Amino acid sequence: MTTIEIYTTVISSLALLVSVITFFKQIDILKKTNNLTAGIELMKEYRSQDFKRKVKTIFEQIELKNGITEEEDFYCFDEDTAFTMLQISHFFDNVGLLIYKKAIDKDLVISYMGENAEKVWRKLYPLIKNVRKKKEGYQSYFEHLVFETRELNPIEYVRKNLKHLDEDYLEEIIKENNAKLSKRLD
Repeated sequence: MTTIEIYTTVISSLALLVSVITFFKQIDILKKTNNLTAGIELMKEYRSQDFKRKVKTIFEQIELKNGITEEEDFYCFDEDTAFTMLQISHFFDNVGLLIYKKAIDKDLVISYMGENAEKVWRKLYPLIKNVRKKKEGYQSYFEHLVFETRELNPIEYVRKNLKHLDEDYLEEIIKENNAKLSKRLD
């Protein structure tokens, strides 16, 4: 092999290596972009007035029911309530699936909605348990989401990992606001 052939082979090999590295970096960027897009869409739906209304309905209807028997499932409620409960439980089940498959960042989702997901799980679990008697594994990803939430502990996570303003500064803001309010009322 001549010197030119060696140089050509080395340069070709380096070019191939750079191409492969670039390819994998682009795939990583694409995954992060998809993750961000999915996260934003989940946040939009989760924060919508419709979603909040449905969660409120779940809490109200289960309180009115005053307990779930061993035989009752979602359809022990009227059709609209059952549909609402199923929509919300399936939403959280889908979120749990995305977390399980690592299609979305677990910390992002749990920090944002984990605590509420656990509250909904606690309300719906008696119904889910009864459905599981007929459909093994029903809402398993929702359960996975709650498990991950309990492990991460969103309140503690935020407390430890986010930077917070000091109390003196926050008190100063309140005093300024009260002074402005006082002047306005005079």
